[in-house]
Amino acid sequence: MLNAVGGYDITGISGTVNGNPSSDAITGLIANLSQPFIGSCCGFNYDNVLFALGPRTFDTGGVLFSTVSGNYNLWMNSDTDAQLYTYGAPGGLDVHGTLSATLAVPEPATWGLMILGFGAAGAALRTRRRQLA
Repeated sequence: MLNAVGGYDITGISGTVNGNPSSDAITGLIANLSQPFIGSCCGFNYDNVLFALGPRTFDTGGVLFSTVSGNYNLWMNSDTDAQLYTYGAPGGLDVHGTLSATLAVPEPATWGLMILGFGAAGAALRTRRRQLA
C-alpha cells in the first residue's frame, strides 16, 4: 500500500555491505518514527521509503541501516546515482561508492501455488449449491 509520499515503507533489511577491507553484516533497519516523512538520526536525514514507480528507487532521504561496525545511509541524488555513506572518525562522512539495488521476486513455485489457489477459489465459487426440498 502506498504511503503519504507515494512510496512504500521499508520495514526490514538484510544482507552485507561489501567493500575494503572486508564485508560488514547488516544488523537491522533503523526505525524512522516520522515515516514516511524525513527523520534524523546518527548524523543522517532519512525516510526509509522505497519508490517502485519512476526513475528513482530512493529519494535524497534514503534508507538508514546498522551494521556491526556502524550506520549506513543509502540514498539517490539523481535518477541513476545511488550513494552509500557512513560516518567516519572524527564525525565526517565517508563515501563508499555507488551501487544498485534489486527487489525480491517470488520463486516460480510460489507463483504456481498462488495460481492454483486462485483456480481452486474460482472452482469453489462456480459450483452450484443444491436446494433442499
